[in-house]
Amino acid sequence: QGSSPSCLCVLTGELSSCLRSVLVRVVAQASLLLVTRMTLTVGAPSSVNEECTAAVRKMLEVASGKPLQVAVDEVSKMLENKALEEGIILALVAAGTAITRRLCDIAAGASDDNGKEEVQDEASAARGTLENTQFKAEALLSLMASRTASPLMASMQEIHCVITASASARCLAVHGSLCGCAEGGGDSDEHSGEESKECLEVRFRVPDKCGFILRRASPIPFLVWPCSQLLAEVLVSAPNLIRGRSVLELGCGCHGIVASAAARAGAARIVATDASLEAVELTAANAALNEGNIVVATAMDWEHPEECLDIGPDEKFQLVLGADIVHEADHVALVISMLHRFLAPVGLAVIINANEHTRFGVDAFKAALREERRFEVDICTVPSDMVERLTGFETHGDGIAYDAYWVRRAGFRS
Repeated sequence: QGSSPSCLCVLTGELSSCLRSVLVRVVAQASLLLVTRMTLTVGAPSSVNEECTAAVRKMLEVASGKPLQVAVDEVSKMLENKALEEGIILALVAAGTAITRRLCDIAAGASDDNGKEEVQDEASAARGTLENTQFKAEALLSLMASRTASPLMASMQEIHCVITASASARCLAVHGSLCGCAEGGGDSDEHSGEESKECLEVRFRVPDKCGFILRRASPIPFLVWPCSQLLAEVLVSAPNLIRGRSVLELGCGCHGIVASAAARAGAARIVATDASLEAVELTAANAALNEGNIVVATAMDWEHPEECLDIGPDEKFQLVLGADIVHEADHVALVISMLHRFLAPVGLAVIINANEHTRFGVDAFKAALREERRFEVDICTVPSDMVERLTGFETHGDGIAYDAYWVRRAGFRS
């Protein structure tokens, strides 16, 4: 009572901003439901309509402001034509996380500074146009989520995976001066160039559909990512990297492939961690199917690692492993903080990750590692023949490349 119209407008605006912020945080999870692709043309379904693809691409390419509004309006208008609806959806899905992130930015009003100034200088009609564009972006995100999220995680499938030691993986390990450089463990007379003929057969059970409701959890931990197989191949090809050492895996997911490879290679202690409790429970069950008994699977929040009860308050690890653990800009500082917290003084971190063309945050991760004076970092591309062996992965596509990272504390290279 007694509030002026201007006060009501301010209150309404603040409430709308708050609600939109909550919505955008929720729909941002949609980016994790989609297979990441390099461009619209890589791995896109053959049935994608060229007109629809061009319209979606325009949303990725144009600058903020009026051109962006026009691009969103064009896609929304095309959706009114039922004959084009499926083509638009396929084009959105083919664009993967890139289009989802762009839509989240639009829905949040996070255009660039020029666009914001342009909107602030215009009359209320122009502000209404922007709000209409944000509403349409939210509608597109909801449509994508409804097509990619199932109500429940129901049935499971068992996968049989054979990982064989290879000369390429061994060379990759030697390139990073991996073998024999970590503290303790291993056979002192074992030559770093010794060839391993190890073959690891892994059986694991995973959901046959990523059926977690969008608001409940991300399906990222329940997908089998190619980097896990690549990292496991390195481990079975260079067993003296592992033998007798303590191992921490960051972002283990649900399958336990990397932990099983570390166990087969003779690790003394393996702690496999993930933020998802459900994924950790599956990893424990899958590890028991394979190399099992020495693998401890436990939930760990990277923002609060001290809450993980299966790791001692001052415990360090001689080997820290990660497979595709950087796919958002927020992960950069968190992963580096995990390395500072858990990597032993004479220890090694081995991370294999899809490169910056298909994962958000990777370019910033590389730059941050190189600027870290407390680390020595080597980064190289995973050999093409190892990538060619990635068969049957829905999360791998033609043209996706992978990098291997070797990280040590500065001054402790042996």
